[in-house]
Amino acid sequence: MRNPLLAYHEATKHSERSVSYTHVLDWANQPIPFKIPRGVERIPLPAFPTREVPALVAIAEPTPLRDEPLDLAALARVLQLAAGITKRKRHPGGEILLRAYANTGALHHVDLYVVAGEIPGLAAGVYHFAPDDFALCRLRAGDYRALLVEASGGFPEIARAAVVSASASTWWRNAWK
Repeated sequence: MRNPLLAYHEATKHSERSVSYTHVLDWANQPIPFKIPRGVERIPLPAFPTREVPALVAIAEPTPLRDEPLDLAALARVLQLAAGITKRKRHPGGEILLRAYANTGALHHVDLYVVAGEIPGLAAGVYHFAPDDFALCRLRAGDYRALLVEASGGFPEIARAAVVSASASTWWRNAWK
C-alpha cells in the first residue's frame, strides 16, 4: 500500500510545468488584504513603545518571567508581534502593508482570533484582531473558553488560559494569485 502522505506530496508538489506557465492576475478581482467585520464593536488597542534593538540582541537579553496577570496592553503587544503591520511599502499603484507573519505573496489570508476570559481592560468574549486599525472586533460577548475545551476533546488547561488565540484562513485571498 502506498504511503498517503507521500501520495499527497507527489500530487501537490510543484513541477517545471507548474512554475513555468504564463499567468495573468485579474487585478480588478483582487481580494482586500484584511477581513473587515461590519456592525461590531471595535476596541482600539493601546500602542506600545517600539525598541530599536537588533533581533539577535533582543533574543540574547535575559528577560524575567512575568507573574503579573495578562492585561490589554500585554495582549496588544502579543497581537502586534504575532500578526500586526510591521512596514508600509509605497509603490506607484498604491501601498502594501507587510505583516509580522509570512503570508502567501502578501495576500494575508490568515486571520487571528482571540477567545478571552475577563482580563483587565477587556471583557470576556470572542474577538477578531484587526491589524488595519490595530483593534479588536468583538464578535461575541461572554466567556467561550468552555466551548473550546469541548472542541479540543476535553483539554481543561484551555479553560484556565486568560486568552486563547486561533487562526483561520480565507482561502479566496490565498487562491487569488
